[in-house]
Amino acid sequence: MNRKLSVLAVFICTQTSWAQFKCVKGDCYSGYGEAVFNSGAVYAGNFAKGKPHGYGAMTFAEGHRYTGNWVNQQREGTGKFKFASGHEYVGNFLHNQFSGKGVMTYANGNKYDGEWSANQPEGYGVMTMRSGDRYAGYFAKGRFEGVGTMWYANGARYEGDWKAGNREGTGTMTHPDGRQEKGVWSQDNYVGAPLMAGTTLPATSKTDPEKGANSIRIWAVLVGVAKYSHLRSLNYTDDDAYRLQIHLRSPEGGALPESQVFSLIDEEARRDAIVQALIAAANSADENDVLLFYFSGHGQEGAFLPVDSDGSTNRLDHAQVREILLMSRAKSKIILADACHSGSLFAYKTPSSEAMEKLYAAFAASKGGLAVLLSSRSEEYSLEDNKTRSGVFSYFLMKGARGLADVDGNGIITVRELHAYLHANVRTYTAGAQTPLLFGNFDPAMPFAVIR
Repeated sequence: MNRKLSVLAVFICTQTSWAQFKCVKGDCYSGYGEAVFNSGAVYAGNFAKGKPHGYGAMTFAEGHRYTGNWVNQQREGTGKFKFASGHEYVGNFLHNQFSGKGVMTYANGNKYDGEWSANQPEGYGVMTMRSGDRYAGYFAKGRFEGVGTMWYANGARYEGDWKAGNREGTGTMTHPDGRQEKGVWSQDNYVGAPLMAGTTLPATSKTDPEKGANSIRIWAVLVGVAKYSHLRSLNYTDDDAYRLQIHLRSPEGGALPESQVFSLIDEEARRDAIVQALIAAANSADENDVLLFYFSGHGQEGAFLPVDSDGSTNRLDHAQVREILLMSRAKSKIILADACHSGSLFAYKTPSSEAMEKLYAAFAASKGGLAVLLSSRSEEYSLEDNKTRSGVFSYFLMKGARGLADVDGNGIITVRELHAYLHANVRTYTAGAQTPLLFGNFDPAMPFAVIR
């Protein structure tokens, strides 16, 4: 399924030495002329100041032929390029490259009609394949990427997200018999669907059924990666995930049973495993529940990097995480990410049923929503500090959660209070080099932690 529209690299190499040619006919300086280049290329067309300029045709020694507009010896404007192999491109050129609108008819019978950039399909286009399959949607670097629809020759149809030529993200596959696979896709495979209203949820014990908190459950997916396979190792990230797991199992964190916490540490934190855990937690939560995703490890702009990522493959896009969380029926959804380097998040506290009740009551009173709290802007790094032996973000996150962020003194630290505390202290500590971000559509009263 990983279809890449490959434009032959030989096209990029079809340059010749403009200074070394022999004029065999006409005016090869400023007018119409015919010239033979030392490379073996033959040009017939207009010249300006001794260079191809205007309309002209060049036949290359390799057998390729370009007919169209030239600007200062470069293919620029509209034209047609026919490869010796039989491929043919008709459309716009810029600096000798396919750029803008164009149509490529491939020798194997495939055809692409759409936008181009740097010799590759880029933007919106339609790809019709010899097999009978047809794709209409967005492309990036020659591959299906973004939103698109594929009509298969057997009558099936997929509508949804694509990445690097694969079905990736959310989408719907309709089979010829009418059967549908609707939900989340990963690396061209269907991996899960959102539960619909009326679907029976997995049997899971409620937290403290004798208390008023029994109508709310907290589901958590915790990811900590320190020992990467292809990237530089980190210091504290795996320990952070363990500490957060301990906190969530404590009364202050909700006293979550083991069945409601999905922990993926180091070698377990593969991309597919994280996606599966997210889908399982998202599907398990109902309209009263809380869904928490925590990631500590390497990150790039727009993506988390699981243990099997090398920085370009197996990335976990922020958008996909949001999509999975948004498809869940959970009332409150929280994303926490110290996405470059991380220190301690929470320390273990003495159990307190009173604190547990306070936390669940605060979630019950909140209208919920999705809150995303990231350690830094997309162009910034998340910094570590040897003095505190932790990430700067995580250090102040811990201090804020222990009570310093409780501005109104009611014992409940909301997500907004925590962000205000982090924004002020992290920026001051890093001299403005790191800025924590908070975004999403959520109730300002959504809690993050309680204090005794």
